[in-house]
Amino acid sequence: MIDMKISAAFLLECTPYNKTAYKDKTYHGTVGVSPVHSLSIVNVNSAKATDIMAFVDEITATVNEQFGVALESEVCFLADT
Repeated sequence: MIDMKISAAFLLECTPYNKTAYKDKTYHGTVGVSPVHSLSIVNVNSAKATDIMAFVDEITATVNEQFGVALESEVCFLADT
């Protein structure tokens, strides 16, 4: 395995989850992609953290399938206990 940096935004722009193709779509009616930047996930209709995580998982799986690149999230999610 080679460890290198590549632009996640560039990879997302090459998938169906880019800001142009996904601008009028939502994931389960609650989560979308920012029309300004493909790396930004937006809550469009009272999404829960599980909705957002599922959408992020779908996007990262698509990038992995198309390019063989495993994206790592920079966001830390805290569970409500």
